[in-house]
Amino acid sequence: MKVDELIAHLERTADPSFAAEWDSCGLQVRGTVHDVQTMAVALDPSPEAVSKAVECQADFLLTHHPLSLTPELPCKDDAYTQVLRSLFQHDIWLYAAHTSLDVCTCGPPAWLADQLSLRNVEALLPLEAQTEDCFRLLLDRPLPRSLLADCAADPGVLAPQEASDSRTDILVRPGSLEAITSQIGDRAVILAIEKTATLQAACSQRGFGIQGDLERPMDWARLSAKLGSLFGMTSWTLVGRKPEQITRLAYCPGSGMSLAGRAFARGAQVFLSGDLKYHQAQEIEPLGLTLDVGHFILEERMMERWAADLADELASRNIRVEFFSGHNPLRSEDRGLS
Repeated sequence: MKVDELIAHLERTADPSFAAEWDSCGLQVRGTVHDVQTMAVALDPSPEAVSKAVECQADFLLTHHPLSLTPELPCKDDAYTQVLRSLFQHDIWLYAAHTSLDVCTCGPPAWLADQLSLRNVEALLPLEAQTEDCFRLLLDRPLPRSLLADCAADPGVLAPQEASDSRTDILVRPGSLEAITSQIGDRAVILAIEKTATLQAACSQRGFGIQGDLERPMDWARLSAKLGSLFGMTSWTLVGRKPEQITRLAYCPGSGMSLAGRAFARGAQVFLSGDLKYHQAQEIEPLGLTLDVGHFILEERMMERWAADLADELASRNIRVEFFSGHNPLRSEDRGLS
């Protein structure tokens, strides 16, 4: 599978146009191999993850966290330099899907919602609707199904569809205009190319954090046992009073504690995330029960889920997908469920 095809496939789930402005999603390190046979998947672009990618002869490494949020010179003998040296030496591409993946409400971040069989799942903080400059191509005839599917698979195409009058409308991002017109070739006459703006309708399906309703009410003992089995952990930090009955739950992978107030305002009795700070805890303590399960586990399981999905999706393209578990540097003494 060509690298550009693989990246286009990844970006159907983790579209960089939805990433936070401060983030560094997308291609991190460019390789020279253009046909990918093995892709490694990990949470962090750590020396350990790169070493495992080398061992399995991966051509491409997909991680959640970027190598760096800001460009920097490899002028120190640190993990950053080690990773760069190893990637270049073994000619491995590195791609990061960070907040571009976090906001994919119905995708890999929903792994916990699926495991808990949550209903009415939606983003806790939906992305605001945005407009995007693009070009509208009006074609004189319907495109062949295969070509229409190819256009729809291109991340630069926003909305290919057959018009009611047996013509075809295609909305294309500016950077993809030349490639799409070339792809259409002589299979249709382009009647008009109009500069326009379109509402990113997918925003309603994307956002930070996930909330949903339990199939049936649970008490805290049952929910904590269920979470413990899913996380493989038996202790976490609790803030707030344990509810007698839990009907609605919300969570945000990573360091999403700023969304706790929103979760409780929307009816959740329990909120899960990581990286809770002391003054945050003081503010949210009266609102409901907050669990700090750490920055690691929710995102680790998310990437494990995505790797499994990708293995199924790419099997027909003869792509081998290998997931490598990460390392949580923060550990607490096991004191049992509390």
